[in-house]
Amino acid sequence: MKDNWLPYPEYKPTEEKQYLVTRKLTTDRKIVTVQDWSNNLYKKDPADFFREQNRPGWYDYDSEWGYYEVTNVIGWQPAPEPMEEE
Repeated sequence: MKDNWLPYPEYKPTEEKQYLVTRKLTTDRKIVTVQDWSNNLYKKDPADFFREQNRPGWYDYDSEWGYYEVTNVIGWQPAPEPMEEE
């Protein structure tokens, strides 16, 4: 698989959708997850992202706490399309 990682925050997505991201957990541990990107977190949920309007960012959702920002992303690339069932 070709390595197509783009460093974040130097490069930011333009489309609001899911991406494959590398997240830095500790100084020597990283994981790959799927995260959502929004060009405007405030429009996603004003109650959870009320501090700064018109700010882009990565986010996730927790059924108990609601939306929250994911701040430890260090790189991203487009996510592959989901597998189609036959």
